[in-house]
Amino acid sequence: MPAKGALGFDPLAAYWDGYVTSWEDLIPGYDDDSSRMVRSQEASQQMLGTLLPHQEAFVSDKTTRHLGLVAGFGAGKSHSLCVKALQLCYDNPGFTGILMEPSFGMLRDIIVPLVDQLWGQWGVSYNYRKSPEPEFNVVCPNGEVSTVLLRSFENVARIRGINASWALVDEIDTVKPDLAEQAFNLLIGRIRTGPMPQIAVASTPEGFGFCYDFFVERDDDSKRLIKARTTDNPYLPESYIDGLRSQYPPNLLAAYLNGEFVNLARTVVFSEYDRIRHQTQVIKPEPNEAVYIGADFNIGQCHQIHGVIRQERGHQVMHVFKQTVTKTTYELADLLQRMYPNQAVQRMIYVAPDAAGGASHSSSTQTDHQILQAKGHRLINGRSNPGVFDSIAHVNSLLHQDRLKVNHSACSGLANAMERWALDDKGQPLKGGSNDYSHEGDALRYLTFWGLNGAHRNMVAGPRTY
Repeated sequence: MPAKGALGFDPLAAYWDGYVTSWEDLIPGYDDDSSRMVRSQEASQQMLGTLLPHQEAFVSDKTTRHLGLVAGFGAGKSHSLCVKALQLCYDNPGFTGILMEPSFGMLRDIIVPLVDQLWGQWGVSYNYRKSPEPEFNVVCPNGEVSTVLLRSFENVARIRGINASWALVDEIDTVKPDLAEQAFNLLIGRIRTGPMPQIAVASTPEGFGFCYDFFVERDDDSKRLIKARTTDNPYLPESYIDGLRSQYPPNLLAAYLNGEFVNLARTVVFSEYDRIRHQTQVIKPEPNEAVYIGADFNIGQCHQIHGVIRQERGHQVMHVFKQTVTKTTYELADLLQRMYPNQAVQRMIYVAPDAAGGASHSSSTQTDHQILQAKGHRLINGRSNPGVFDSIAHVNSLLHQDRLKVNHSACSGLANAMERWALDDKGQPLKGGSNDYSHEGDALRYLTFWGLNGAHRNMVAGPRTY
């Protein structure tokens, strides 16, 4: 019979073949109280003694409900998960935990061999079961057996119905954001038992994916994000780091070496934008100052970008200070009157709308453009939308000249879109999907093109004002 706890030993087969009569018999040291306590203490000491500072911060945090470790290649994320898994088993003795990888192949090729190597090296009392679903069974210091279920995102529905005390997720940013969100929400619903419940993830950052959205954009008191660089691991050979530097361009190095959230697309639409350099402190218009609105019409939602134009250093500078979303054009027309009563009376609200609004109807009798005009708002636009690349070039030109400023605190959605809206493989701006940045981007294109001389680049007569 193979040695207990050895990698590749199938306990289920041994059980049915009569080698053992209970699951406890499969785990070395289960019935020996003194041996068990010593082995557990030694395992804890050995595993904690192997940790780098960022790994220790990740493993030792037992109170944060949702914990994240984002780091570059080779920073020790998988090692951290193996240690964290054992620690959670000991902290929640007798309860079930879940350890997830993007695919079953990664469970088989990465986690199982690494756990077997490290836990075996530390003298942990455990076994590994391959079927019907893979899992580890770990003997805790007082004799309870904790179970670690190994699951993949390929079969995420299989975690339904499981009651667990903790969950660990590896490389969640490599999973499609929609699937990652679905799986994480399922996990949140399954963590409902145990004295120290926790969900922790470790990942290399893949653009502005799940980790950025969850831990940065939706940060709250229940979350903590720990970051680390590849160079934080002193045990890596210098040739490994040199190889990364020679292989990847700067934006990928920022993610894969430094563990930073960056746009991994080859080309960003608004490539000149820098949220620090192009920040404005403007938060509202002056009482008698004209307001300019860029509006992108969509079914069920209309995105607006609000700005004022001021004379600075001999140039007109657009200061974007607000963004809004309305369900209908009627709602937009009323909103602008309420927000800017002085400008409404003086007819100083200028709207640069999507040209499609001249044809599409929010009602059976009026177009979107007519609805806005009926409320006294003045339209500045052409008969068709500006050329996509011409208007994009105009935005980048304004940014380059520091003639376009954005209050990124008040317009976080727009600032995010300006950093992340990318071109696809055919060189076209990406549209659609769960993270569609084209709405804010299009509204900004209309606003700057019609409001700040962009039309004069290719239209002698300029924009029409109604």
